Amino acid sequence: MRGLPGLWALTGAALWLAISAPASASDSVRIELEGSISVACGVGTAAGAFDFQAALRGAPQRLSLGVDCNVPYTLVATSLNGGLLTDAPSAPGIANHVAYDLRVAVPTTGGGQVALACASAQLAASAPCATADSGNEISIGQMADVTMTLKGQGEALAAGTYDDVIMIQVLPRT
Repeated sequence: MRGLPGLWALTGAALWLAISAPASASDSVRIELEGSISVACGVGTAAGAFDFQAALRGAPQRLSLGVDCNVPYTLVATSLNGGLLTDAPSAPGIANHVAYDLRVAVPTTGGGQVALACASAQLAASAPCATADSGNEISIGQMADVTMTLKGQGEALAAGTYDDVIMIQVLPRT
């Protein structure tokens, strides 16, 4: 998988081998095997770039994230500001906040998809749309698609640097 160490390196896989045979000669041998793989869920670094000017013109912005989770999981997205925000004050007809829609889609190893779609204000409020359950599916070595589309602005935007922090988590269900 691009950007993430292999799942097996993360889990500390173990294999035990036990051979038992009677002290006298025999025509059979019993071999007992046991192994374990630890629960491992992780999200890799985002690949792609956010082009604010293109987004303001209506172009959806896309990023890819590596996802490895070897158990069923819950996908969670949150926003620090509930949209892109600047420190500049707002005024009548001038906004200092840009709302957006976020969609996250994670393919599962079994061919399905875990997806969530939310408005930025809902991400800040931990609305039900900000979580998605993988059911019984897992995602090993998958690339998630993250799409952000800015909502239309009815007002002019104040000058300044706009920012937000989006947190995307893959949490194992145990």
